[in-house]
Amino acid sequence: MNKMIYTTFAFILITFLFVPAAHATNSSVEITFSANQHLLKFENIKPGDTLTKHYDIKNIRDDDLTYHLSAERHNITEYTIERQDGNIVNTLENQKAFYNQLELLVMVDSEELYSGKISGFHGLTAERPLSIDQQEQLTIKVSFPPESGNEFQGLSTALQLNFVAETSNSTTVTTVDTESLDQKPILSSVFGSSLPQTGEAPPTLYYLIGGFLLMTGLGFYTTTVMRKRRE
Repeated sequence: MNKMIYTTFAFILITFLFVPAAHATNSSVEITFSANQHLLKFENIKPGDTLTKHYDIKNIRDDDLTYHLSAERHNITEYTIERQDGNIVNTLENQKAFYNQLELLVMVDSEELYSGKISGFHGLTAERPLSIDQQEQLTIKVSFPPESGNEFQGLSTALQLNFVAETSNSTTVTTVDTESLDQKPILSSVFGSSLPQTGEAPPTLYYLIGGFLLMTGLGFYTTTVMRKRRE
């Protein structure tokens, strides 16, 4: 039995030394955002109202990167609106008309990058470079022109923002929302997935547990057989 115990621990040690650790590339925080909502909904607003959203973006990688922002209109599920002048359905067509009525201002720190109709904005025209630990604030300001008519009353629409970051060798990195700019790169929980994803090394702990259970079972079986033979 002692021999089996030694064999078991030797197997665990060899497994620990030679099985590669699980990669955390797909689950590590590469670039952080102070705001965790990239879908801006515009509803229950009246002519003259404005909506401002700030994104503090920080590079917490160990190398420089660039990020790109694209934008598009997001469709909202249709629903009926009760108004004094009669009910109206917030159809996709009405949502688009309301969206086209809105004005947009995009700034990074004090630099103005876009000003005009929101329908004319499809994203930043150039990639934004971020060196190690560099941080900048992206401001999205949407205005509902005061001269807008009552035909937009009660309607809603939404703007979807998409962030993509790349390293200098054109490798796409993970972009993760977080409310803490001081958050360090994190690893996914070893119990977060039952199987490794494509391109991801199998978790070491699974090998250790499996090997331990296997060798313990074999040791128990061998001991039982030998004991029966002696009897």
